[in-house]
Amino acid sequence: MKDGICYDRDVAVALRDGTTIYTDVYRPEGATGVPAIVAWSPYGKRAGYAGMYFMLGVPEGTNSEMTKFEGPDPSYWCHYGYAVINPDARGAGNSEGDESVSGSGEGRDGSDLIEWVAAQECSNGKVGLAGDSWLAVSQWFTAAQQPPHLACIAPWEGFVDVYQSFARPGGIMQTGLMGFIAGFIGYGPGRVEDIVAMAEEHPVMDAYWEDKVARLERIDVPAYVTAGWNTALHSRGSIDGFRGIASTHKWLVAHREFEWPYFYTPENLEDLRRFFDRYLKGIRNGWELTPRVRIDVMDADDSDHASKRAEAEFPLARTHYQEFFLDAEAKSFSRAGGGGILRRL
Repeated sequence: MKDGICYDRDVAVALRDGTTIYTDVYRPEGATGVPAIVAWSPYGKRAGYAGMYFMLGVPEGTNSEMTKFEGPDPSYWCHYGYAVINPDARGAGNSEGDESVSGSGEGRDGSDLIEWVAAQECSNGKVGLAGDSWLAVSQWFTAAQQPPHLACIAPWEGFVDVYQSFARPGGIMQTGLMGFIAGFIGYGPGRVEDIVAMAEEHPVMDAYWEDKVARLERIDVPAYVTAGWNTALHSRGSIDGFRGIASTHKWLVAHREFEWPYFYTPENLEDLRRFFDRYLKGIRNGWELTPRVRIDVMDADDSDHASKRAEAEFPLARTHYQEFFLDAEAKSFSRAGGGGILRRL
């Protein structure tokens, strides 16, 4: 117990195949019938796992020591009547099994955890998902499993296709970030999927990679999605997720900030809480009046910045598309338009 928060450490959860994973559970003292927010990743259920003590751009002291890397801070959310569930994914920490890099298997595990959470005595039966990066990616795969008690998701800065966004963007293998991530997720008792070796062995889209593409058409719960313009890792995937899901209740913010400070900035936290209050607590707070799309707009030299400009859809209906292509004969870039071909040397 600390600051009115009950803290259950290393709670065992049995998955459908008999594997046991362990999770930390934070909940308001004495509260019953509360909604829960799950933050799923292999990065550890507490701050400091694998050396992940801090997040760039987030000042020291912003979050409590209960905050897992890229996850929601229990000190904030429990104060507003939510439970926060921080699991160690299969193969991470003390959780049993072999660790994989996203895919349908992680989605099934996340779905099993959601149903376990909903069955707990303190739960109101509604569970949401939140978090950045891997914690966002896992949401797409979990939601595609359609767990009955998943009420909404908030994937902030993720992607939906491991091949296209992470392993081989445009078909070209990238080993920098992929190798970095692979280097610090292997802190568990079992084996770890060698994603770098698999990217070398599977250079083109095949059955292996297909399992690592989220089934967006199966996602029908409300979703609050963010995409940062400043990172190719998450921008395309987040927008693809927003566009591809079946849900008619979905919102997108495309912003200019770095993902970590954006996730913990007070005004953004308050906005996310309004979303969760609506779909996890059933509070009629006018969330539906929120513009479906809000975008930050900048010019080339950053002198004219519009913050969260409201739009009805994305891509914008008034977008003018112009096809550019390479003209091999003239060794120049060419543009189709008007009465013919315009060449730019």
